[in-house]
Amino acid sequence: MSAHRFLILAMVLATLALAPVANAELAVSANDNKVVLVNGRGTVVQNPPPDTVAIIDLKASPPRVLATLEAGKSPAGVSINRHGTLALVANRGDGTVSVFTIQGKTVTPAGTVKVGDEKAGVSHVAIAPDGKSALVTRDGDNQITLLAIDGKDLQVFELTGTTLRDTGAEGGPAAIRTAEE
Repeated sequence: MSAHRFLILAMVLATLALAPVANAELAVSANDNKVVLVNGRGTVVQNPPPDTVAIIDLKASPPRVLATLEAGKSPAGVSINRHGTLALVANRGDGTVSVFTIQGKTVTPAGTVKVGDEKAGVSHVAIAPDGKSALVTRDGDNQITLLAIDGKDLQVFELTGTTLRDTGAEGGPAAIRTAEE
């Protein structure tokens, strides 16, 4: 395992150890494979492998990586629906959201949805509590995109007139959360 992947896995496990107990059995972690740590310094990988998501079994002791699946370019924010049957991954580098279906401990790629261009800065996705929609933040163009969810199929809705006002902070919305039911 590369130092970069080990560092990401360690951060995920530390976060999980400090987080409240949840009913989920799996974690989905985004892995941008363009930089690795070499002797404590970030080093750009020449001809990097495709970016991935790691599927982590949280019930195993210690937790272990079950699978590594390809995602879009520069995966960032990840959300799993309340039923644990669908995971969405925001891909910063290509303006897309990757869709993964979940059955037990098996996670399967189910497609990709374009929500903006490469400069949109797709950074996070949050699935609504009812599982029928999701919000996607785009910090490169200060937009939020609405997705309608029907099983594993997503439909993109352009929200006209929803450019977020300039708050004076650098960048746009980087993360989002939906209200609890």
